Amino acid sequence: MNDLGDGLFDTSRPLVPHLANGAADWLNFGMNSLAVERTARRGKTLELVLSASDPAAVRLGLNKYRKRWEASLRKWYGCEVSWEIQQTT
Repeated sequence: MNDLGDGLFDTSRPLVPHLANGAADWLNFGMNSLAVERTARRGKTLELVLSASDPAAVRLGLNKYRKRWEASLRKWYGCEVSWEIQQTT
């Protein structure tokens, strides 16, 4: 999750107007509460189960940053990744 945060705060990338304030989005979407709970391999796909204090807000944030999120997952894990988010217990 730290790598995702670093990507959102990376000021060396050109600004995209609807993604211009990654730091505020990180907090507003509750991504600071994201945690990896479990992983599993299903063929060539890695499945991640994530938890968050507000899963609905995090889903909105990850949808907003979908391209960056998916590209980052492929880069970090070297394969296709599927994910789901559950409520932090």
